[in-house]
Amino acid sequence: MNTEQFRKADKYGGSIVRLNDGVYYWLVSWDEAREVCEVLPFLYTDDAQPNYDNDRIFSSACDFKTVGISLISLVVSPDIKETEDLDDIVIWNKSLCFGDIYNNAPKDAIEKIDDMSFVELLNFINSNEKRMEKELESGLMTSWDVVARTLWENMDLPEQEED
Repeated sequence: MNTEQFRKADKYGGSIVRLNDGVYYWLVSWDEAREVCEVLPFLYTDDAQPNYDNDRIFSSACDFKTVGISLISLVVSPDIKETEDLDDIVIWNKSLCFGDIYNNAPKDAIEKIDDMSFVELLNFINSNEKRMEKELESGLMTSWDVVARTLWENMDLPEQEED
C-alpha cells in the first residue's frame, strides 16, 4: 500500500491491518509524513475475542511495533462482515487455504461463518489452526475437498450469542 492509498483508507485506532507477510495487527497510530505506523499484535485467549482496548492496556511497550506504510496490504474494521480477505490464510502445506476449507464446509458452518465479524473469524481461524494442521498431518491426503470436509468434522464452531 502506498502512502496515498493509506491516506484515503477509512482507518482509526483499533482498525486491523494485514502486513505483506500475511500477519494481522491492530493499528494503533500512524504518521503519514514519516510513512510509518505503530501496530500491536492480537492477544488471543480461550475465553475472549481479541479486543483492541484490552490488548492495548495489557500489552507492554515491547509489543508495539513500528512498520512502514508500504508493508501494509490491507486496512479493515474489526466489525466488518465482509471476510473474504481471510480466505487466503494458508492453513497447511503452503497451498490449502481457509477459503478452500470454507467452500467445503457444511451449510450450518457456512451460515455461522457468514454471521461472524472479521475479528471473530480471524480468532476462529487462529484458535483452530493447530487442530486443522494436526488433522491434516495425521491423515492421508487424496484430494483437497475430502481433506477440507474432514476438517469440518473435527472443528468446533463458536456458539452464536443470542441478541
